[in-house]
Amino acid sequence: MSEVRPPAAEAEQASGPGAILRRFLGMRRSFVVDRVRYRERQATPLRRAFSPSGPGHKDFDVLFPSGESMRIRATPSRRYADIAGVPEQRHAQLIESLIAPGMRICCLHCRTGWVGAVAAISAGPSGAVFACDRDHESIRYARRRYPLENIAFEIGGEELLAGELDG
Repeated sequence: MSEVRPPAAEAEQASGPGAILRRFLGMRRSFVVDRVRYRERQATPLRRAFSPSGPGHKDFDVLFPSGESMRIRATPSRRYADIAGVPEQRHAQLIESLIAPGMRICCLHCRTGWVGAVAAISAGPSGAVFACDRDHESIRYARRRYPLENIAFEIGGEELLAGELDG
């Protein structure tokens, strides 16, 4: 997990001859982040897709290192760290500094899983993370994108904690 802006976010800002030609010809880009391949389904730049005059979403085909694939839809409310970054990336160092090895962490409303993955890495193999969100696509993606041994991504919200005891 790094604080570096994802390659796709930088490429969306490109306005050189290659980017102009790609848009003119309707060509779709693909890029790889941590062995995960993303392929655009539309040639519309992400910034335009999310703008008020755009469709409000952008679709990608994703191929994971495990060989599994899925189609995702990025929206202003469903952001993928590898594609457009997530607001929490600005606080990565703070998140990492608050988590000690061996901690057990509950991550409610985990979205597409980036924060939960950072927490799981920081907690180490002796720690554990329970991450949940009500959005099915986000959880399906998180399970494939962050296949860590010490994290569980579940569909749902606070009601999943009913009956849980500390200890």
